[in-house]
Amino acid sequence: MKYVTVANPKPDPYCVHCGKAFPWTETHLAAVREIADYIDTFNEKDRETLEQILPDLVARESTPKTQLGIVKMKALLKKGGAGFLEATQKVLVDIVSEVVKKSLFP
Repeated sequence: MKYVTVANPKPDPYCVHCGKAFPWTETHLAAVREIADYIDTFNEKDRETLEQILPDLVARESTPKTQLGIVKMKALLKKGGAGFLEATQKVLVDIVSEVVKKSLFP
C-alpha cells in the first residue's frame, strides 16, 4: 500500500485582505524586537531599521525590498553579535521565506 503525504503549506504571515500581521507572525516579530532591546551595541537607529525591515523579511514572495531587508539585517546581525544571530535565527526560522533563510542563516 502506498501512502501519499501532503505537506502543509506555510501559512501566510499577513492577512491578504487588510495586510495586518496574523497573531503568530506578530508574536515572532515582537520577540525579535524585544531581543534587539537587549543588544547593547544597538542604537535607536538600529532598532528603527529592524522595525522597518521585519515585514519585508517575512513576506511570502521575495521582492526588491526583501533583498534590501536582507542586506540591512545582515549588517544588524553582524553588529549584534553571535547572541543576536542565534536568538534571531531561532525566532525567525519558522516565518521567513526560504530565500531569506538561506541568505541570513546559511
